[in-house]
Amino acid sequence: MQTIKNECLRHFVVFGQRHLEFLLRQFEAFYNTVRPHQGIANRTIGIIPFPTQAAPPRPDDVHCSSRLGGLLRHYSRKAA
Repeated sequence: MQTIKNECLRHFVVFGQRHLEFLLRQFEAFYNTVRPHQGIANRTIGIIPFPTQAAPPRPDDVHCSSRLGGLLRHYSRKAA
């Protein structure tokens, strides 16, 4: 809601419900197809592929490297 206020509605005087709906549709199209989003590496929402359901890793697929007597641990998947 704050994004719509700051990036859209503060710049217009809204003349009725139809005008508001038009502005919101236009902003939605911009927001989803053109505007970059920092949380997803400055990509647009429209080009994000839907996540696929991958099988969970098996315990033997995960490798643990430890340092300082196990105080620092790093987990990674083994190469395929």
